[in-house]
Amino acid sequence: MGMSKNVLFDLDGTLVDSLPGIQSSILYAINNRGYEIDENSDIKSHIGPPMQEIFSGFLPKLDDELIDEVVAIYREDYQERGLLKTTLFDDILPVLSGLHESGYKLYIATSKRQQFAEDIIRNLNISEYFEAIYGTPSDGALDNKADLLRYI
Repeated sequence: MGMSKNVLFDLDGTLVDSLPGIQSSILYAINNRGYEIDENSDIKSHIGPPMQEIFSGFLPKLDDELIDEVVAIYREDYQERGLLKTTLFDDILPVLSGLHESGYKLYIATSKRQQFAEDIIRNLNISEYFEAIYGTPSDGALDNKADLLRYI
């Protein structure tokens, strides 16, 4: 019996460049609540942790309830506009195609919300390459990437 060949990919920064959409939605959410950060701020260095941590870094004087409000505004804008700015990195398509044709089963594990990850993959027309996409549920239960990987 042959061994199963599985490959687990991260999404942001591995398969796709999502920075433009994330950055624009972060700025939108912050500005929408009347706060400002310098548009030249190094937003990229803050991306990765759960959104509450990201916004706490930009808006440290806000309480958790206000941070949650800004995160909700971010997610609404990201779903409507930000995720559409995501692009596939150059030369990724031949890699996915080659692995798929060679019999590998491909999966995505991302700390991005499940629905956002599915929408991005669908918008980029690469759904056919993946067996499953694992993102975080809307309740935030698996926001920690280590918890998500243990779950998978």
